[in-house]
Amino acid sequence: MIRWLFLIMLLSLSLSVSGTSYANQTYIPRHTDEEYARNASESFKRDEEIQCLALNIFFESRNQGTQGWLAVAFVTINRVFDPRFPKSICDVVWEPKQFSWTHDGLSDKPDLSKYPDRKAWEYILQFSKGFLENFEHIHDPTNGSLYYHKNTIEPIWRNNFEVAVEIGEHIFYINQGRYR
Repeated sequence: MIRWLFLIMLLSLSLSVSGTSYANQTYIPRHTDEEYARNASESFKRDEEIQCLALNIFFESRNQGTQGWLAVAFVTINRVFDPRFPKSICDVVWEPKQFSWTHDGLSDKPDLSKYPDRKAWEYILQFSKGFLENFEHIHDPTNGSLYYHKNTIEPIWRNNFEVAVEIGEHIFYINQGRYR
């Protein structure tokens, strides 16, 4: 019952994302290899993969609400299914220089002594587990994005990609070119 409620919540959020869409409506499929997708879906249920996804969501978008969480989760999973990236969530998250929180010199563990962070971590862990159990049935609000950045910065790499959507404080990009 809880799983279905979670799925309904995620579906309603993905349908009502209040982002600005810049890209055309062409959708880039997340998985091209059906067999790999089925096998990967089972492996995503492991605790370590849930933990890695939750850490990425926590440090990248904990203040963005569930819309921001969903967007970061989809970028992470889209990378897993893209042949240019590692094939596990943990390897995608910890790939050097891909997510700023992994190399900013600060702790890579949530500070659970702070009540807001502790509650956010608890919610994000549950969200991550539910996402990994159901992502194949949820609309990707990022339109297959592989990259994003905070809307207050202008990284040089952004010029190599097409803006797909803006959700919360992040701008998401699709990559149809040769760049990784």
